[in-house]
Amino acid sequence: MQKSPWVKNAIAKADAHWQASKSTIEGKVFSDVQDSQGLQYVDVVMEGGGMLGIALVGYTYILEKAGIRFRKIAGTSAGAINALFLAAAGTPSTSKSEKLLGILANADFASFEDGEVYARKTVQRLLKGKGLLGSLALHPFDSIRTLRHLLKHKGLNPGDAFTEWLQTELKQLGITNTAQLNQRINQFPPLLYRGTPDSQIGNGEVALVAADITTETRAVFPAKAPLYYDNPSAVNPAEFVRASMSVPGFFKPYRVESIPQLSECNTVAENWRSIKGIGDPKRFFRDGFPKDIEFVDGGLVSNFPFDIFHRPIGTPKLPTLGIKLEVDLYQPKSDKLGRFAMGLISTCRNMLDNHVRASLNAEYHALVKEIPIDPTATGENPHWLDFSMPNHHCEHLFLAGVNAAIEFLNQGFHWEDYLVLRQPDSFYTGEKLA
Repeated sequence: MQKSPWVKNAIAKADAHWQASKSTIEGKVFSDVQDSQGLQYVDVVMEGGGMLGIALVGYTYILEKAGIRFRKIAGTSAGAINALFLAAAGTPSTSKSEKLLGILANADFASFEDGEVYARKTVQRLLKGKGLLGSLALHPFDSIRTLRHLLKHKGLNPGDAFTEWLQTELKQLGITNTAQLNQRINQFPPLLYRGTPDSQIGNGEVALVAADITTETRAVFPAKAPLYYDNPSAVNPAEFVRASMSVPGFFKPYRVESIPQLSECNTVAENWRSIKGIGDPKRFFRDGFPKDIEFVDGGLVSNFPFDIFHRPIGTPKLPTLGIKLEVDLYQPKSDKLGRFAMGLISTCRNMLDNHVRASLNAEYHALVKEIPIDPTATGENPHWLDFSMPNHHCEHLFLAGVNAAIEFLNQGFHWEDYLVLRQPDSFYTGEKLA
């Protein structure tokens, strides 16, 4: 795959940043799980954020430069795209972020807006700050047709072009079904725990989060795929990501039809009870268990699913690192109806993730890094839904992730201090690491 010019430039700048900083990072311990080559293994969780997800690639690029590899990988929406490609692009011991950057750089993101022309024009006006009322006043015909389309289809874009792109890229990586993905993510070299061989720590996993709006629950793929598919091992994992990134209104909800009423080992009732915690269907469903399920963007329920891998009990063998896009800013004052409405939506979206952060407190601050996106570097703030984002914005986002990772490895995370934090006497104290 030929590299785009901006990718070569971005990689060169990233390597320069790394060379200037590696002397204070190399040799540091970030995990007690290593292989014979000295590579250290962690679990990683990535936040969703549309086109801003390019910054996540810059972050993992530096982690790999520092000799860090990934055992388990989770993400929502854009984080799910990166998680899937990081898992699929090679075995766990290989570095894959540069390959992932090349895949994203060569993607025709604008083609993912595969809806009607009038809908695309309306979205572009909204992204440019025209506002719905302004667009309606200046372009009433397009705006009215867009609203009608949205009401009928629940999304402006079918999302088929995105799914086909994912399937094509995965096929080139040798992945066409979930069974192949699971096989690849578990091809670990012999792993050591504090220098001693340990066959119990090389259990790879990918977790892609979507919002199941039919049962009002969080769906994690491929773990919960047996509930939705007759043969989950045969499902192309591109479908899981398509479900995860179904931005409400922008993409049509992802729909899975003919939900299995029987499984190989369990009745459907046992399946729903074991996977969803739903027992008697009469208590939850008017007409029995649903036969069709609709999914929207996982960010609706958990944009940063840090709790999927992290276990706040016992002594960890390796850390769960979290990568967030942008810094969380709260605006409690809601003196305008629009801001008040957005505040209500944001509260629903972030409640679970904020609860996890509050319950972990000091642990969360030790493990999670936010990537600040500086609009002054490009003259404007890159919009997370701008699928026609110019190359200099993409480069800026990648390098923002690079710089954040270097800062985290250099100053933000100390494995031995973290292990002290996990001791019973110090846990839940709420004190931040020095």
